[in-house]
Amino acid sequence: MVAILNYDSEFILIGLVKCFSYIVFSFLFYLIAKENIKFVNIIIGVHVLICVFAILQHPLSPISSSMMAIKKTLFASIEASEGIAKKLNNQEEYIKLGIGIRFRASGPFPSAITFSYFLLSTFFLNIYMYFRQKKGVYLGIISLILVCSFLTQTRSLILAEFFILLGVFVFIHNEKLNSYKVIFTLIGLIASLVFINKIESFFTGNKDSRLTKLDDEGSHRDLLWLTGLYAVATHPLGITSEEYAEVRREMFYKFGKEAVLVLPSHNGFVNVGFNYTIFGYPVIILFFIFLFKHIKMHISTYKILFTLYVTGYIIHSMFHNNFLFYSDYDVYMVIMLIPIYSYIDKNDNESFIRKKLMMYE
Repeated sequence: MVAILNYDSEFILIGLVKCFSYIVFSFLFYLIAKENIKFVNIIIGVHVLICVFAILQHPLSPISSSMMAIKKTLFASIEASEGIAKKLNNQEEYIKLGIGIRFRASGPFPSAITFSYFLLSTFFLNIYMYFRQKKGVYLGIISLILVCSFLTQTRSLILAEFFILLGVFVFIHNEKLNSYKVIFTLIGLIASLVFINKIESFFTGNKDSRLTKLDDEGSHRDLLWLTGLYAVATHPLGITSEEYAEVRREMFYKFGKEAVLVLPSHNGFVNVGFNYTIFGYPVIILFFIFLFKHIKMHISTYKILFTLYVTGYIIHSMFHNNFLFYSDYDVYMVIMLIPIYSYIDKNDNESFIRKKLMMYE
């Protein structure tokens, strides 16, 4: 690629290191969780600190400026990146002016979208650990994650999380969970009756918050998706930035929407074509078939849980540029749980059989 296509060798090296780091990250998580599922609590503890950092960074926090200073220190070595520097400066400006209604929490990440992918994965990780360990502390952490999710003002994230929660409430049944269902349902009904006017005014009168803007007017996501697909279709073996710019101009002349000239596709699946050409699509599809095939090997509860997560992840990714294989590390923590659960169950069954045999001897 360097010799024939005149690619920048540094760009190739960065890609190789990134691919290797994905493997290392996933395998380390697998080793930790396989050794003892309780070790995952250490990772969850770090996740809780990240969520607390995000909340303390919000303009309503009395120490938001100090938290922002810490965040800028974390990114000091890459401030030369114009995109990241702009995002950090915008966040700092909102904090200085105290504009909480427009502030999108991002924690120690450069943007709210990157943070949202992290939140979706750790959200499921805690749901999984609740069913594995049956401890109420995970419900508290889930509540903390939901607070952070609302602070990101990312509608697709909240949609995906509530899709997962709804699926858990409807399809998963056990004695302890059913009691929580009754409690949460009663709390929700009472809150809706008491605060119905405030809830209505929040969604109808508050036009500044992205969360309350239920329509997507002005974003032209459907056109961005179409532009991305058209670019991949017309350049199936790879597209340069110049060729993509030409496709964008063509779509602008056809539809007259300036958004296509500057905004990316905002669809993780569409972006597979930009990262791996048209051959990336069958690979991704086969990978999901592979996942669902192994999900089916689990007992009912975990089969439902993993299916809900994968579906929720797809829902969230359909509105943003990140996707597994090229720009999302956190999803692998969930994917690695699929074989880990089988490994744990297999060991438990073997241990149970050995104990039975010893009793008979």
